[in-house]
Amino acid sequence: SDLKISYRHHIAKMGDFEKAWGVCCDLLSKPEFKVKLAEFVDKNCDVFEDEEENKLEYTSLHNHYVEMADDAVSDGLVAALGSDFDMVAFLQAVPGYLEKVGKGEEKGTTASEEAIDVLLNFTSFESFKETMLLAKKNKKSGGPDAVQSKDVTLDEEMKKMLEMADTGEWRVIKQENWFKAEMTTSPDGIETMRAVIDTDLKPEQILDMCFAEERPWDEAMKIEVKPNDRIKFQVKYPYLPKFEYDVKMLLKHDFPNKGCITWVYRALQKDGVTLDMSKGAPVGKGYVMPQGEGSQMCTIEEIPSVMKFVPTFLLNWFLTSFMLKMLSKQISKYKKARGIN
Repeated sequence: SDLKISYRHHIAKMGDFEKAWGVCCDLLSKPEFKVKLAEFVDKNCDVFEDEEENKLEYTSLHNHYVEMADDAVSDGLVAALGSDFDMVAFLQAVPGYLEKVGKGEEKGTTASEEAIDVLLNFTSFESFKETMLLAKKNKKSGGPDAVQSKDVTLDEEMKKMLEMADTGEWRVIKQENWFKAEMTTSPDGIETMRAVIDTDLKPEQILDMCFAEERPWDEAMKIEVKPNDRIKFQVKYPYLPKFEYDVKMLLKHDFPNKGCITWVYRALQKDGVTLDMSKGAPVGKGYVMPQGEGSQMCTIEEIPSVMKFVPTFLLNWFLTSFMLKMLSKQISKYKKARGIN
């Protein structure tokens, strides 16, 4: 597979690959290329439809995208690495490299999320299509509502985290018409993310999409609902470590206001009963409130300790790029699975 492909020629040495990676990311991060790429995406994204069947026009646009990116990096890579540089081998090796970085097997060289997306879109038509569909969604979405703080104190053990979430100094890391992501750092150094999503789904449908056991719309997460409000999560996102943990879930309907659904969870210790109060244990909360014909969902989750070795650039790519594509795709697949127009 692509993830196991050997680094051929001079790329066989990780140092050489890292040099190619650094040069390539620098070239793709240049303002003039980013502007040109953004114009191309904006001009052509409306052509794409969220359907399994792909039109010939999609392939033509992907080829144009590849040519444009190739023109931006080829000369620079050859100049830095020599005329025998193997672009095909390099691109095929990128997913495997990111997988190693995410597992902590390689340190990784800083890169922008835009550069990572371009490199993945280079060799994956599906990744390219998801990029175009997300751009189309962002163009058509209405203006975002302000993130609202909710004093959700469903369990005394979580009060400290919830107070921090409501009063912390949040910094915006990504904002689109339908999505906003922010981060804050607690006094004891725990990174926490808050995400707000506007959708035309009803609150009960959001709850179903997030926590149903049978979930053909979600390739990354498996859920097992257990007795006594326990849930087992198994999560695997590309290039990030696998998560597997049991949590205690508290859920309330019509709280804090009529029509809202609110939940709080915290990981359990190995005995499956005692709450895990250790630093870095999975903790989160969320609420969905009616909004117009749809609803707004807000989730607040601490970044678990298992991700502490993931390089900042890779985590930023996940939070600001991959997550948006994942959510957009997941909502679309959920609607199809449930027969929602």
